[in-house]
Amino acid sequence: MKICFFLSDITKIGGIERVTATLAPLLNGFNDLDVSIVSMFKGRSSPNYKMPSNIPIKFLTNEQHGLRPHSFKRAMGMLLNISVVRNYFKNSIYDYIIAQSFPIALILFLSGYPAHKIIAVEHVYAGYYGTILQYIRKYIYSKFSKIIVLTNADKLFFEKYLPSNLICVIPNPVRKINSMINSTLEKKEIISVGRLEYQKGYDNLILGFKDINKKYPDWKLNIYGDGSLRYQLQTKINNLGLNKVITLCGHTNDIDSKLNKASIYVMSSIFEGFGMVLVEAMSHGVPCVAYDCPNGPADIIANGINGYLVEDQNIQALNQALEELIKNPAERKRLGSNAPKSILKFSAEIVAHKWHDMLKSL
Repeated sequence: MKICFFLSDITKIGGIERVTATLAPLLNGFNDLDVSIVSMFKGRSSPNYKMPSNIPIKFLTNEQHGLRPHSFKRAMGMLLNISVVRNYFKNSIYDYIIAQSFPIALILFLSGYPAHKIIAVEHVYAGYYGTILQYIRKYIYSKFSKIIVLTNADKLFFEKYLPSNLICVIPNPVRKINSMINSTLEKKEIISVGRLEYQKGYDNLILGFKDINKKYPDWKLNIYGDGSLRYQLQTKINNLGLNKVITLCGHTNDIDSKLNKASIYVMSSIFEGFGMVLVEAMSHGVPCVAYDCPNGPADIIANGINGYLVEDQNIQALNQALEELIKNPAERKRLGSNAPKSILKFSAEIVAHKWHDMLKSL
């Protein structure tokens, strides 16, 4: 069976690109699967995430994809390439194309590619899009072979208007869970990882950390990632007088070493597609604190067992959970010791087998 992962830009730094780089080689390892990657854009000279040489990558253009979410330039850049997509796939040799996001699935559908050969993967929570786009999504998804969602909550959402057997829950994979070295949880450092965009809720996390700093001035918050709000967030940090305890660290290619030094992971997101960094933090034995936002953290964190899940966007509740872990090293270690074994179901090998079983069932 020949399958193709189709995405906007495999050279970008992000969750979709990392998941594709993880899954493609594993699926290609099955004797009955032959995997390729097609990227609509090419913003950088090569993929950020390592890819084996036996996975062919085809770039449809040498253009850079607009990086700011929801921007007009981003949308138009994709729509203007419908003819490019049509011309490439018109003589397709693929049995199925895995469209990595709704916008990519829409472009593939508009290009005239046979809908019954498309598998759409949702990487944001189900209620992310507005009414018109949700109506369009409902229509085109009803034509596809399968819709892959990341959480059980998303499956329930789609089952309101699509047949249940069309929807399949397969979480994002995390590599090397068993081989990672756990953090000692002794360093007075809280870590968060994500794009510096509205979705991640860093403005309120920074605001709330003012109270944490008053009580525990020797604890620091390091935020890894880049984005359009960097200047705005840095200004807020400076205005609150927190520039010595909150650092916007930028992008890192070695997040494992950063997690190994942290004692707490915090997720302040307004919404998530899955929350893969939570799983990665847990694989290092780092206890996590997260809002119960739609729709990923509740599938990952068992409250009070491997981390704390608090009321969505309740800054005080988030701070209380952080304080409990700051002042109680024994609690940090209890939750941290439970974390790695609780997320084995997200290991790349197990997730790859779920994908293989789904493909064989088509």
